[in-house]
Amino acid sequence: MHHELLALLRDTGLKDLSDVHWSRMMVLANVHGIPAPIGEPQPRLPDRGFHVVVLGPDNRPRYFCKCRPLNGHTLHRETRIMSGLGRKPDLATVIPATFGVMAGKIQIQVSDFVPGTRMSVLFRRLSQRACIDTLRDLVLLAERLSGAASAVLTELPEPSAEIEIRTEVERLLLQLAPLIGDGRVRAIERAVRDLPDRVPWVWQHGDFWPANILRHGTGYTILDFEQYGLVGVPLYDLFHLVSTCSNLRDTWQRAKHLAWFDRFSEPGTFTYACREVLASAIRRARLAPGEVAAGLLYYTLHMAASIRGRGAPPAFWQSYVHDAITLAASVGDKGPVELVTPMLTSRAA
Repeated sequence: MHHELLALLRDTGLKDLSDVHWSRMMVLANVHGIPAPIGEPQPRLPDRGFHVVVLGPDNRPRYFCKCRPLNGHTLHRETRIMSGLGRKPDLATVIPATFGVMAGKIQIQVSDFVPGTRMSVLFRRLSQRACIDTLRDLVLLAERLSGAASAVLTELPEPSAEIEIRTEVERLLLQLAPLIGDGRVRAIERAVRDLPDRVPWVWQHGDFWPANILRHGTGYTILDFEQYGLVGVPLYDLFHLVSTCSNLRDTWQRAKHLAWFDRFSEPGTFTYACREVLASAIRRARLAPGEVAAGLLYYTLHMAASIRGRGAPPAFWQSYVHDAITLAASVGDKGPVELVTPMLTSRAA
C-alpha cells in the first residue's frame, strides 16, 4: 500500500511531489485498513482509510490527503464539490485547492495544506464582541457557499426544488419515538399539522460548525464537505453553527440546562446579539415563521437521529435527544410559530 500511495502522488504531475518519499509523509488518522483484511467485519461508517500530511522539500506541510478505497463514493463526491466551488474566484481562499487521483485499490483527495486554528478553539477565547462579529461573518460565508453551489455544482444530480418537510419530520420522529416517549411524540405530531407541507430546497454544508472552520490570518477556510448537499432544509447550517457556538461560550454556562433554542429568551447582551444574527439571517432567507419552525424541528430531530444512528456513544448524542425532548414539550405548550419568535426578534421586548 505504501508503494501504491507514493506512486499515485508522484503521478499527479505536481513538481514538489515528483520525488516524494515516505519520510515526507505524516499519517494523522488511520481508520481500518485498505483493503479490508480477510475476515475483518466492514465498519459501519464509510470512513475506512487514512489521512496523510505530505511535507514539502522545506519539510513544512504542503498537502493534506484523504485516502479511501477505490469503490467508495463519498470521497469522490466530496472532491468534485470542493474542486468545483474552489474554482469560483471569491471562494478560492475559503476552500483549499483540491483534486483527486485514483488507481489500483485506492483513491486520494489532495488538498493544499492550510495552516490555521480551528474555530472550536478560538470561540472559547474571543471577547463577546469579537465572537458576535465572527458568528456574523461565518453566517454570511455559509450563505455565499449556498448561493454559489447552485451555479457551480452543475455536474451533481439536480436536487428537488422542494422538501416535503412534514413527511421528513414524521420519519425522524418514528426513529426517536422510543427515546422521546409517546406523549411527547404526539405533541410534536399535533404541532406538525400546523406547519407547511413543503419548504424550498437550499444547498447546505450539513456539518457547518466551528471544528470544521479554520481561522488563518484574517480569513477562514471551510473543511469537510462530505455532507454537502445531502441536507437541503433551509437554515440547517445556521441552526447548527449558532447552536454549537453557543455551547462553546463560557458566558452561557449559567444557562447550560436550557436547550440552545430556549437560551434566546434569556436576558443578556450576548443573547440579544445572537438573536440579531439569527433574525437577520432569517430575514435574508425570506422564510415565513412556519417555515422557520419546520427547519428548527427538522434540525433538532435530525441531529439526534443521525448521531445516534451512526453508533456513536451516548455522550455524543444524548444532548441532542435532550434538546428534542425539550422541543417536544415546547411545541406542545407554545405551538411551533411562537417557539421561534425569539429567533425572529432582533431586540429585547
